[in-house]
Amino acid sequence: MPDAEEAATSEARPGGCRRWFVAGALIVWLWSTFAHGYGTDVARRIFTWAQIAGNLHPDGGGAGMHAVESIMQVVFVSTLAGIVGVIAWRLRELDGAQWRARLFPWALWGCFICLIWKTVIVYSTELVHFAQYGLISALLCAAIDRGARPRLAFLIATGLGVLDEAWQHYGLAVWIEGNLSHGLDWSDLILNAAGSCGGVLIFVAGARGARSTETSDRWFLGVIAALGAALLPLLLLDRATLASLFGSYTYHPFWNELENGKPVHWMTPIDGIPLFVASVLFLGLVIGGRRAFATRSVALALLLLVTLSIQPPSRLGGRPVHEVVPTTTARRVAPGSVVVDGVLNETAWIDAPRIGPFVHSISGEGWVLLGGGDRVPLAPTYARIVWDDRALYIAFEAEDADVWGRPLGRDDPTLPGDEVVEVFLDPDGDEVTYYEFEFSPLNVQYDLFNLIPEPPADFNPTATFIGLADWDARDMVSAVDVRGTLDHVAEWSPAVPGPRDTDQGWTIEIAIPWSAFRTTTTPHATSRVSLPPVPGDQWRLGLFRVERPRVSPVDGTPLTRGDASRFAQFQGWSPTHRPSFHRPSRFGILEFLAE
Repeated sequence: MPDAEEAATSEARPGGCRRWFVAGALIVWLWSTFAHGYGTDVARRIFTWAQIAGNLHPDGGGAGMHAVESIMQVVFVSTLAGIVGVIAWRLRELDGAQWRARLFPWALWGCFICLIWKTVIVYSTELVHFAQYGLISALLCAAIDRGARPRLAFLIATGLGVLDEAWQHYGLAVWIEGNLSHGLDWSDLILNAAGSCGGVLIFVAGARGARSTETSDRWFLGVIAALGAALLPLLLLDRATLASLFGSYTYHPFWNELENGKPVHWMTPIDGIPLFVASVLFLGLVIGGRRAFATRSVALALLLLVTLSIQPPSRLGGRPVHEVVPTTTARRVAPGSVVVDGVLNETAWIDAPRIGPFVHSISGEGWVLLGGGDRVPLAPTYARIVWDDRALYIAFEAEDADVWGRPLGRDDPTLPGDEVVEVFLDPDGDEVTYYEFEFSPLNVQYDLFNLIPEPPADFNPTATFIGLADWDARDMVSAVDVRGTLDHVAEWSPAVPGPRDTDQGWTIEIAIPWSAFRTTTTPHATSRVSLPPVPGDQWRLGLFRVERPRVSPVDGTPLTRGDASRFAQFQGWSPTHRPSFHRPSRFGILEFLAE
């Protein structure tokens, strides 16, 4: 039972909401949410400082990073141990049964924290989630009937955590930074909920008597049911639609080890949504104590939510498209309809859909931003695609005021440093193996079979790729038509500015036979790829262009090769939003149509 002083205070403020505690909770939330960018910057500075040799470790680097993380963990554990010690001293007069009742929710909460620490927490700075929302929920718990409604305080604090992460994604990342590769962090939503639960437990555990008036679980389960009804139907949407709602995700069904040596699982909406609902349900039940877990239906709900989050991958079915990417079509034409001569005067090309104009592959805009703040429009680039029973035909139309190239041999590894157009094809859509074809205005060919090999063996789109240049697309042919003067450049030499050397552009036709895509002599029964394709088949496709001017687009002065790299235009039909074109998850969709 409460002591006399506490009872008198409760009676003096019956059911009252202490406004100053609410104000304190909101101040903490507003400051920590809208100062998040500052906090991230401070964390980066700490990590950078720690990795300098001699600061925290003689070797610096990873050893220094481990040292600063260990310090953060010690501070966190020491603080938590101090709080537990104060609570234990305050409750020293409780008997054994009362101690077991108080320890049960703490034991479950501790197990939950250990589980997510081993799975989703990346750096020790993530411990801030516990401190931040632990304080917010404790203040709310004190404000709402002096701790008589702990679950209500928990749900409000968790809701504030949702708003926090929404601001970080939609506000900071997308709106302010323009980060098109960012996604709503579902693991942080769970960390915020865990911190909220911990703050409530600290407040409730410190009371000498049982204060909760939440004698029924029905209202709480009703809130969870409403949360599930709002979020779980989103799992029925395709992954590209989920990306349009919640941002871009690198899908890692397995574990990935980061630079701080911790294995971590990146949560996507597919597993994050059910696990977030399950976490809020579980942590709310933890607050309720032992009796809250006695209902069989609650256990079944938790099991169902966890089961929904498990999505084993299969290379047989390919990777579901999980980014917002464009779609184009290729019409089947009669054999002999295309003559590969670089001139797009056949009816097959005239009737083919024109793909483009290409955009900047990083920003997705129609211009490139130079160092001085100048916006230079991209040189227009378009493509067309058709097919027949023998080959896939791709044509590029590139406007270019200075067409140049180096006379190189096939598969010369330096060709990507010239002006080129590039084709990437992932026929089975597994985002692990794919084909790359590059062509210069001098019709130099460079083709590779690419593999993303880094463990785990399947589906690690951020891994370094291996390009097998010894692989050749046999019988592939291409032809270029230049509208202007094609400058043969032995090594880099600036162009002579002036109207005499102004070109209009160049066009290339490419024919890739279907036999180039056969990786086995006998196709097996489980193969997804039909060669030639069947109308309705869909392949993943990347179309790119690198335009490297030899004259400054700002003032027309000749450029050295080093200066020219600053003005290079990396264009794409389906932008990758990264400096590299090697992001199969960002390839567009090519659908094969009948005649």
